[in-house]
Amino acid sequence: MLREPGYPGERVHGLRRAGAVTRFFLDLRVPGGALRLAGSATGTGAVVTAFAAPVTGPFTPPSPRQSGGKDPGVT
Repeated sequence: MLREPGYPGERVHGLRRAGAVTRFFLDLRVPGGALRLAGSATGTGAVVTAFAAPVTGPFTPPSPRQSGGKDPGVT
């Protein structure tokens, strides 16, 4: 699903499925950028939240504090 739009595998993190919901993180940092996404998807829709990230270094999922106290990507 996420690789079809062309996201390289090393940019997809935390991919997990629970019932009909798939949760994921995308590292969209490119030179000079700081974007990462947390999302969830079903067969009929998706919810995605954007977060800032350090421009360099390893990818880390957003913390619950950064996502308003809930698990990012959970709808």
